[in-house]
Amino acid sequence: MIRRILRYLSPGLALLLVLCYIGCSGGNSKSDAVGEPEPELVAQTYNEKCALCHRPGSIADLAVVHSKEDNSPEGEITAVTIDAGMVTVHFKLFESENNLIPLAGVAASNIRFTIAKLVPGSNGDADEWVSYINRIQTIGAETPGTAPDGTDTPTGTSRTQADSQRANATGGVFVDNGDGSYRYQFSFDITNVISPVAVPYEPDLTHRVAMQLTGNVANASLDFVPNGGDLPNTRNIAVNASCNECHLKLGLHGGDRIQLAYCVTCHNPGTTDANSGNTVDFKVMVHKIHMGENLPSVQTLGWRYVIWGNADSEHDYSEVVFPQDVRFPGLGEAGNTCAKCHSHGDAADGDNWNLVPTREACTSCHDTISFTDPPPSGFTLHSGGARSDNSRCAACHPATGGVAGIIDSHTLAAQVAAKKFKYNIISVSDADGGDVAPGDFVKVTFSVTDPTNADAPYNILTHPAFTSRSGLASRLAVLIGWETSDITNTGSGNDFAQPVSIDTLSIGSTPATDNLDGTFSVTSKVAIPADVTGSGVAGIDGHPAGDFDEDGTFSDRIPVTNVVKRFSISGASPENRRTVVNIANCNRCHGQLSLHGNNRTDEPQLCAICHNANATDRGRRPGDTASTADGKLEEAIDFKYMVHSIHAGSADHLGFREKGIVVYGFGGSVNDFSEVALPAGLDNLRNCTGCHTGSTFALPLESAVQPTTVLTEADPKDPDDDINITPTAAVCSSCHDGIEAKTHMSDEGGKFDFVAFAPADAGTGSGSQADVCGPGPVSAQPAGHSERTDCCSCHGPN
Repeated sequence: MIRRILRYLSPGLALLLVLCYIGCSGGNSKSDAVGEPEPELVAQTYNEKCALCHRPGSIADLAVVHSKEDNSPEGEITAVTIDAGMVTVHFKLFESENNLIPLAGVAASNIRFTIAKLVPGSNGDADEWVSYINRIQTIGAETPGTAPDGTDTPTGTSRTQADSQRANATGGVFVDNGDGSYRYQFSFDITNVISPVAVPYEPDLTHRVAMQLTGNVANASLDFVPNGGDLPNTRNIAVNASCNECHLKLGLHGGDRIQLAYCVTCHNPGTTDANSGNTVDFKVMVHKIHMGENLPSVQTLGWRYVIWGNADSEHDYSEVVFPQDVRFPGLGEAGNTCAKCHSHGDAADGDNWNLVPTREACTSCHDTISFTDPPPSGFTLHSGGARSDNSRCAACHPATGGVAGIIDSHTLAAQVAAKKFKYNIISVSDADGGDVAPGDFVKVTFSVTDPTNADAPYNILTHPAFTSRSGLASRLAVLIGWETSDITNTGSGNDFAQPVSIDTLSIGSTPATDNLDGTFSVTSKVAIPADVTGSGVAGIDGHPAGDFDEDGTFSDRIPVTNVVKRFSISGASPENRRTVVNIANCNRCHGQLSLHGNNRTDEPQLCAICHNANATDRGRRPGDTASTADGKLEEAIDFKYMVHSIHAGSADHLGFREKGIVVYGFGGSVNDFSEVALPAGLDNLRNCTGCHTGSTFALPLESAVQPTTVLTEADPKDPDDDINITPTAAVCSSCHDGIEAKTHMSDEGGKFDFVAFAPADAGTGSGSQADVCGPGPVSAQPAGHSERTDCCSCHGPN
């Protein structure tokens, strides 16, 4: 409580208040029963001045500094005409998105076009785009490649690839009308394409012209039929809005290829990467990229999935980790699987994934299934036997039903099962049913109900979903923490700022009490400490067990959304903890955020009960730095620090931090997040509103936000002697972890060695900066360092 009060006061006034409040003996000083008293300890203050420059409207407003400028040209294709086989594209260019100022004078070399026809599928095949513009890529001695199995691609290997044509191509005709409108005539006769491969002209089919402009905000495209009339068929399988929920703004090949409608004109079955031999057909390549490290060929055969790009640059997607199930949990109902990419917005043909099954699409994920008999070594023969074409796929694999309906096979049973469970906290009281006060034991009354059955209650002491010992599949716990303004859990009896946790099930030692009305109650054996004020929080986590294969064994964990309830401790109305992120924002990428073995699901406020400012992973780590993966005794698991650090990754793995973060979890598991790379790279990391609600990332931070513990000292139950990073510095250094950045933060009042209470003589007493980190010396500091003796400011004590 003292520490929170001090945040509003100047250092001098704060010190005076503390001395008056705690007396001359010191506020947190302790004395041995028979020995000498410990040194006098005085409450410490800090004054971070970061908001002076980084607050909204300031010279380095965080929102502006982290924003990505998106003021680039855009185009519109207004018409396509064909005269004597010569195709002319009529188009307009504008200054910027949503600012339709005509843009004249654009160089022809900065504009390129593709043109393709949509050939209807037959014999079970899917429709496919076929480009009229192609090239041959040949592997030379200076441009080697490697097949997925690791064998070298022979020199001289040639493959066909779809291509585009720049508007300054020899034989092309480019006209700038001077008013932002243009036209371009391709250099070839579309009715006589014979080189490098023959492409028959079929004027009754759907055709597409698409355009790329250097620095454009989007690609323009136009579908048409050369002979006129309605489009005979379409192939709009996915839309950019789906991609951009994770990718922020999809932009590849230098950032100018953005729209899926443009991408597929080249990424079609007629294009193969010569270096690897892999097709870059969109339906195959995109599935395989997102499967990444989970591809069966990667998992079981040790292969790599690699595509070579411009200038024979190698792009290895074998380590890509999709942040959710590739089938996308969505709502977890039949028909919503694979919805992340295919059932969004105006994807008119989004059901193609389940209506038109093909060998090519299916083996893009199931890539060790073989349709030839005998199968290659390491492959498994298709359960329906060998198949030479796609003509019989839909017979066994309709949308639903059949031998293995596509939707049925891709539905996540856990998500469907979760719809039948809801956690409810009915009340939080003292042991006798009254209001909670300091010194009381907390009683939580709760229920688990079935929303699909008029909220009928489950008997958690007898129902098989809650009584399975198989693989700890059943778990249901009540958590109790305090104080809600910013949770500390001090006095919970648990080390490292962890809350009270109560097992409620009959498979535990002290099951909940059945109230015989569909509700159950548990009472904490730990009383609310006498000095706690404000509010507390109760939460329910855990998972029922499921029997997805219907073999009679409830061994599957069902992720059910957690629930929290605030309760008053000091008599005032319950105080809500600040809401910083919206789970819907998390789930744009994560689908359903369910962690710790499906125990904690879709409720950040429950996560914060454990992942609070004073919490570290020290209880999960070996006891010495020589035995840890990162050479540290512990790592902060405070949400405001840990979540940023995880998503920032490390620079040597396309991330931002100089060094990634390692967190130890249950059973001493080592979780190295250094290789995390966001799907939009650093643009996504800078997109604060992608996770935060409103402007909750803005400075100054709320006064309730506490310093982040980085080193737990002698008493793991008492945070007052811990070494911390002050709040704003903790948030900023979670991404900006370099020496220069930390020095700047220190210059502006941030502290990387802050303790709540320190010896009265901070220059010589135990626990001072110099004692913990050493004095320097200043003369030995590397270039770029401020003249300071507090090495901890940058390097930290851990």
